[in-house]
Amino acid sequence: MKNEFIAPDYYEDFMCKCGECRNSCCLGWPISVSMKEYFNLIGIECSDKLHHEIECALHLRDEPESGDYAVISQNWLGDCPMHGKDGLCALQRECGEGVLPRLCRVYPRRLEAAGGLKKAVCSNSCEKVIELMMNRETPLSFGKIYIDAEPEITRDIDVGFILYEYDALKTLRRRSLPLSERLRIICGFPCVNAGNDTASSALCVLSGMLLSMSENSASLSRFGADSFRRYSGSGAFERYIKDSERLSALMPDLESAYENILANHMFYEDFPLSDERIAARDERLSLAAVYAVLRFVTVGYMAERSERSDFADAAAGAFRFIEHTAFYLNAAAALHAVKLADENAAAALLLL
Repeated sequence: MKNEFIAPDYYEDFMCKCGECRNSCCLGWPISVSMKEYFNLIGIECSDKLHHEIECALHLRDEPESGDYAVISQNWLGDCPMHGKDGLCALQRECGEGVLPRLCRVYPRRLEAAGGLKKAVCSNSCEKVIELMMNRETPLSFGKIYIDAEPEITRDIDVGFILYEYDALKTLRRRSLPLSERLRIICGFPCVNAGNDTASSALCVLSGMLLSMSENSASLSRFGADSFRRYSGSGAFERYIKDSERLSALMPDLESAYENILANHMFYEDFPLSDERIAARDERLSLAAVYAVLRFVTVGYMAERSERSDFADAAAGAFRFIEHTAFYLNAAAALHAVKLADENAAAALLLL
């Protein structure tokens, strides 16, 4: 039976790049498997070679639970042991898609029920999704689609927050205003003209905050390395401004790309309830940090590169960190700790 979902307009056109992916989702992430999936994989009929790879890859959790029983550990290269040199999955190739763990089958898609609505969306951590956001002229739109599947996640969200989300998305797509102004309105920051000193301080704080977080994020460490190197020490802000201007000249559609990426992210995260552990005001503060992180990583990564594919890689790398960690919670706490939660100072994050 097909269910009605609200989805972004690209959803039904999304197709995995498989072996053509430059930065595979198999890299850098241990895959969690349920108890049922674990025993299905252990007992699967396959070649001796594949069976050995499966047994070596699967490791029980220290405290296994039914839904999180074991993990497919990475090899010494940080890759899934069943990820072939051709970019394809040996398990899927030999036994079919149906035997894959659920995370491998559905990523980057997510189906959820929230506030009485069913939502379908894809994560920005996939480079193909970022490419779809970049390579379009029109703002991201949302509509009804029908999918023969049930929501995998259920969130008890008041309908009022759903309406707030749609109002925020409507504001984000008002291209008559600069993107920073649209985000200022969404975040509820005062209308201030932060000078270079304030923006420079914001860049310094952001760089330091992300550098400490990169210790636990291979993706941020990799794609943010150029930014950490370039935007520290004397003249950091001047270099950032110069690199930002270069990227804008290189990509005339940069602002619309950022807009669509952020719109997809807000829908994916159920903004303003991305993390129910923090207050709505801190949700807005962390959204400003999302934009600042996206710009910080992509501007620095593109400083000595010129291909659009490089931009897609950096943006997807940033969202591997943002969307698959407790970023909203951690960013709010970090910004409070350095007094950047003050609305006048926080507004400077939108000017980076």
